[in-house]
Amino acid sequence: MTRPKQRDRRYVDVRIPNGEQFHNKFLRDLEVALFSEDRGFKSEYLLEEFLSKFSDPSLNPPSVRKSRAIEKWLAIERRNAETNKRLLIGDVDFGWTTSSELIGRVKSLISRILGPIKYDKIFTDLMHTNGASTRVKRSASAATCKLVGDAHISEDALKHWLHAATCENGRLSKQNLVFQENSVLFTVPKKSDIDRVACKEPEVNMLLQRAVGLFIRKRLRKVGIDLND
Repeated sequence: MTRPKQRDRRYVDVRIPNGEQFHNKFLRDLEVALFSEDRGFKSEYLLEEFLSKFSDPSLNPPSVRKSRAIEKWLAIERRNAETNKRLLIGDVDFGWTTSSELIGRVKSLISRILGPIKYDKIFTDLMHTNGASTRVKRSASAATCKLVGDAHISEDALKHWLHAATCENGRLSKQNLVFQENSVLFTVPKKSDIDRVACKEPEVNMLLQRAVGLFIRKRLRKVGIDLND
């Protein structure tokens, strides 16, 4: 009988050295990468991007970055509305197909992948996340806080929640609900010249959406598409 092979237990120090010497070396290397005359594509890209996420208030105040983000978001929403109107109300001829034929094929494909939609298959494992909602601030304990008090939900989502509650049959289904019809828009830092728009949703809506999203991910894995990879 052979003895099991011993693991190599040599200690490797992977800590980043601190102190002025390491700091100065990093700055010298960065300067060479950015400003040397023979820099290649990687250095050119680094030079263009390395300060793009630095939100310096002296360059663009937070109010300016926020207003630019909202203006950009509204412009995209208007463009999307025009696209929806053009494709869904009319019948656009693309040459190789029409918009109605294309949408029909897409619907058929989605139906074949997702299969029959049954509430007991989707709402079997409902769990809140620690993200912010219209009622609860983002924190390490936000998921727990969402279980206390009157949970926010939109009126359109109520019929889905009633089905989900029969599947869940636990603490969530016993919670009081309050109608909240609007999301709360806010912005977060993105680049030095513009923020990124985000929205806080009613937490019950978020819970239902997350369950549907997880169901879609499971079904997609059956046809070789893994969104978790």
